[in-house]
Amino acid sequence: MKLPNALFKLMAYFFSVYRLYAKLTKSQWVSREELEAMQQDRLSQLLGHARQFVPYYREKLHKLPTGFGVRDGLANIPILTRTDLQHNYQGLCDERTSFREKVCITTSGTTGMAAKVYLDKPSSLYSRALQKRSDYEWTRTPFLSRKVSVTTRAKPPSRVQSLFRMMRRHWKLSVVNPETNCFICDTELAPGVQQVEHLKPDIITGNATSVRRLAEYALDHDIKLRPNAVVSIAEMLTPATKSILEKAFHCRVYNQYGMSEFGVIAAECPHGNLHINAERFIVEVVRDGARAAPGEEGQLLVTDLINFGFPLIRYATGDIGALSSDECPCGRKLPVLDKLLGRTVDYIATPSGKQVLATNVDHIAEEFTRDQIVQLQLFQPSIEQLVVKIIKGSKYSEEIGERILLTLELNFKQSGIHIHLEFVASIPNAKSGKYQFYCRGY
Repeated sequence: MKLPNALFKLMAYFFSVYRLYAKLTKSQWVSREELEAMQQDRLSQLLGHARQFVPYYREKLHKLPTGFGVRDGLANIPILTRTDLQHNYQGLCDERTSFREKVCITTSGTTGMAAKVYLDKPSSLYSRALQKRSDYEWTRTPFLSRKVSVTTRAKPPSRVQSLFRMMRRHWKLSVVNPETNCFICDTELAPGVQQVEHLKPDIITGNATSVRRLAEYALDHDIKLRPNAVVSIAEMLTPATKSILEKAFHCRVYNQYGMSEFGVIAAECPHGNLHINAERFIVEVVRDGARAAPGEEGQLLVTDLINFGFPLIRYATGDIGALSSDECPCGRKLPVLDKLLGRTVDYIATPSGKQVLATNVDHIAEEFTRDQIVQLQLFQPSIEQLVVKIIKGSKYSEEIGERILLTLELNFKQSGIHIHLEFVASIPNAKSGKYQFYCRGY
């Protein structure tokens, strides 16, 4: 494709995204009744389409009654798991179109189960527009302000991609070595940070651990980056990491909840609540096979109301959370995700049958400065063992190791699991580039 033609198509795509963004800045203020009516209409169209044109759902839906509403919790439709997605991705595609007509997204595989998802044009536009609403509108930052994404992928952009990013005033900084899949050292990071200093971004975004890597470098080298907002995506944002980001960048840190399969599912508004992007998604919370009450924790299921080309209905995200019934003071009637507690795969099993959620103990990785512990990971090679992998900092001491062991032993008391320390030179990230606090090896 010649550059002028490619650039023309990208500009047309950009303006389509902007038009949708403008609509979404209005729809966020409609009443709950209007939102539910919108969802009901889109759900009815989606189910009718899937029953007629999507082989996987033709089989699943043909015996089910029609006309049930959003409030029913979609309980008549079977849950779609990651395994189902892996084994049936061809059957999930609208049979009237080819895969070439869609954008292919490969999920991160942080759980060990990567899969392919295809976005049709409307869902691709929605992903971009909702991202912009979350990044700009909800952080009170002017549209198309300068943005730097701290990324774990170092593949250089093409000429067209570079031009498109310049149009969007969006640049990227990689903090991971693509060969080792580990975070790069300060010497390798320095040139990229200098470019970020020169750009003076209004927004810094990226997964929490990667942005923290930039924040720690800035604090250690007295780098003064002063964005209007920092946006944390794709990982759990812990209180300790949030505190470090605020200290380094002297601004508000906003949290977002999203997945490769969908983009931004929920984002934090100026009042600190995670609003679900209800124009596109229905989010359910299911506990013991039934719909959970407001505030009750359970498994999150997501239905994409826009992607007719590759429908994902009641998709099991693997995440644990809860919904709130309260209205947000910001005035938006979009539903609020009250709690986000981590992934079902983050439960650490033990010989006694006791299960400990990894996010209940992840604070141990953040109680120490980088010159004490550079990085820490819990690795479980078997159900009987838990290995604490540690990259020592220059000020590491035996007392630090003892404190870590004591904290873990209290949390795993009478569980029958054996915990020990292992000192390593590096800790590779997951294939996605994300840092994993807990990793299962069996």
